Amino acid sequence: MKKFLIVGLLSIDLFALSPKQMSILNWVYNKAKPYNLQNTMSAIAYVESHLGRYKVNLQDGKYGSFGIFHNMLESVCSRHNCSTYWNKSRLAERLIVDKDFSFSEAMAEFQYWYNYWLSKGYSNTIAWKRAICSYNAGYNWKKGLKYYKKVVKAIKFLKKYIKV
Repeated sequence: MKKFLIVGLLSIDLFALSPKQMSILNWVYNKAKPYNLQNTMSAIAYVESHLGRYKVNLQDGKYGSFGIFHNMLESVCSRHNCSTYWNKSRLAERLIVDKDFSFSEAMAEFQYWYNYWLSKGYSNTIAWKRAICSYNAGYNWKKGLKYYKKVVKAIKFLKKYIKV
């Protein structure tokens, strides 16, 4: 009986999403749908913050990354022309508490990289792949290949939770 219980417990899905994560997943999915990036942005949110569970990573880049999509504060600051620590702190806080702002910044970042790779003559599929790599690794997209594989794996994982 004890052995059966232990085996039974091991079969529990340890990666099941909480109700809060499910709420964020559905929100991201619907928010990204008009851009036809619902699976991509959902997976990025999962890989970066486990759908909002961990919204701060101080080890990313010079100033850290924040929010559901772990927006790099350096990139957000460059888009908003902020240079003071006060403004950087306000942007970091806003990324954490304002999921719409975090989403818009993540979309700006992803679309920048997607358009960048398209402008280099790559197909939509290759530009999409490289945009995911570059979302994590910048211009050195090859350093983002491991990240890309995580995102693709997350897309497959999340499909069982998405109710279209």
